[in-house]
Amino acid sequence: MSVKNKNTYKKNKASKRKKTSYKIFFLWIVLVVFLGSVFFISRIPSLQLKGIQNIEGNSTVSEDEIHIFFNQYGKKRFFFPLTNKIIFSRQKFSQEMQNTFPRLEVVSVLKQKDSISLIVSERTASYLWCGEVLLDVTEDITCWFVDTHGFIFDKAPFFTGSSFLRLYGGIDARADIIGQYFDSSILNYYDSFVDILNDFGIFIRAVFVLEDGQVRIMLDSVHGLSKSPFIAVHTSNSIMETIDILKTAFMDEIILRDITSQYEQLEYIDLRFENQFIYKFKDENTFNKPLDGFSEQFEGDLEANIQEVYEEHNENTEESVSEEAGEHSPEE
Repeated sequence: MSVKNKNTYKKNKASKRKKTSYKIFFLWIVLVVFLGSVFFISRIPSLQLKGIQNIEGNSTVSEDEIHIFFNQYGKKRFFFPLTNKIIFSRQKFSQEMQNTFPRLEVVSVLKQKDSISLIVSERTASYLWCGEVLLDVTEDITCWFVDTHGFIFDKAPFFTGSSFLRLYGGIDARADIIGQYFDSSILNYYDSFVDILNDFGIFIRAVFVLEDGQVRIMLDSVHGLSKSPFIAVHTSNSIMETIDILKTAFMDEIILRDITSQYEQLEYIDLRFENQFIYKFKDENTFNKPLDGFSEQFEGDLEANIQEVYEEHNENTEESVSEEAGEHSPEE
């Protein structure tokens, strides 16, 4: 190639580079102008939601807190403000609000011309989650509210007595407590046992989840929660079969009288084994009652059989008290 041709080639190449650079620069200018225009147009006041016009259904979460949330939500701007009428997402707003206020179970957003209205539903506390370790109830223990589905949604004030069933274990206490779920299937044991035990004045005070599916249903006791008797169950077993073992056992007159008459000495009832009702009193041997043998004796209505045994137990108790009173009455 001659020197002249080489110079011409170099000039053409430089010219192409220059034109390409101009094109890229021009495109950048157009892009910046476009984005800048959209940026400012999207922030025109007439295109923004002004606020929340009406709030219904809230009680614990105040209106002031909700209005503050809306204002902060509008400031979470990426390229467009989230409260822009054109791009406002009711679903995203609802989800963000529930994340901020876990107490809110349902948030319905009604979009209007220049504002929104909210209809909310708050969670109802059914239980208390009080830690990983089973301890007696004191003011030093911090508990959290749990709804009927097992969702932990807020820190609770101190409660005495048996206002709420207390839950222990069952979640990762190293992570944030609020927002976790306590296994609701475990609560089915509580719901099922209550109907059977309450008829005999036996009350459930707590559910304690240990490792490997072991669960203890803690019963009421004058000795305090940490030393109270418990019912041992396992999550791998069928709930219905476990309930049937308890029902069948409490239909047996000997077992029922044994447990109710010495309740404060009861250490535990074990329902983890198929067709076995195992129970133990403090400082005594363990009683293992295979259920196949005596379950056929009771073929009538379950509640009628239980009520009959319970009434007989009460009559015997009253007679015993009367006799003791007569023995200690002053002589005329």
